[in-house]
Amino acid sequence: MKKIIAFALLLFSFSVSQSQTVDDILNKVDSALGGTNLDTIKSLQITSNLSFNMMNRNISVTLNTIRDRGKFFRRQVSGMGNNSYTIVTPDEGYTFIPPMRGFGGGIAINDGGGGGFGGGGFGGPPGGGDRQPAAPVKMDDAQLANHLFELDQAGAFSSLIHYAAKGHKAELQGTAKVNKTECYKIKVTLKSGQQITYYISTATYLIVQSEAISKYTLEQVGMGPILAMMGASERDNMKTVMTYSDYKDFNGIKFPGKQKLEFGALDIQLETKEVLINKAIDNKWYTM
Repeated sequence: MKKIIAFALLLFSFSVSQSQTVDDILNKVDSALGGTNLDTIKSLQITSNLSFNMMNRNISVTLNTIRDRGKFFRRQVSGMGNNSYTIVTPDEGYTFIPPMRGFGGGIAINDGGGGGFGGGGFGGPPGGGDRQPAAPVKMDDAQLANHLFELDQAGAFSSLIHYAAKGHKAELQGTAKVNKTECYKIKVTLKSGQQITYYISTATYLIVQSEAISKYTLEQVGMGPILAMMGASERDNMKTVMTYSDYKDFNGIKFPGKQKLEFGALDIQLETKEVLINKAIDNKWYTM
């Protein structure tokens, strides 16, 4: 009897996944995350706490993500005595990864004497030491193309909202369970060619989990610059899994309050502290 029930449930799950198209599902995701409210976002500022353990050190830093719709993006990691950041506009992009004492990394730009970029305004202490403060590095055309999706503004999962109009592709790959939650499995290929697989709750239509290669995922949580700062390899093609939970409502738009990423020996926790929607952006974020 139990086998018959299990088989019936399997058939039901299969029929449900087949009866809904990928557009049906993503339209419901759109509604679950905020619907028409997502289209009203002009600027978005998110402050998060990022914590992890590396080399037997418990590390906690602040992650600021700033978006001015279609014009400007900045993700800044502040803490550990240094600030790293990524800046993207439609025409150019920059990354800044300062050296960090005790971990290596950074970029040596001369043999001695302080200074740094803009008169010593960034990076570690000037003068002495093994390396000098790094300068921002301009992205080449390929790197910029891979970061342009960051200018999208439609909430926490912008690539899923009006995906086709943005030049992305989406494919429904059936259903799967994530921590006992029944999910739709949808593979999204961004216009740039990057691929992300999303697991979406069949009950709430909120994203439960995503899978992508490590370079893409680590950038999203601000860990790319941190690992480069520490001289650690990103292992670009390693698959990473991100889980999302504790969704919170900000002005009618839902954002995951907690995110967890397991990457090799790293257990990375990201907790959303503040979300500002359509508030004035401080001019300091636009400067390098």
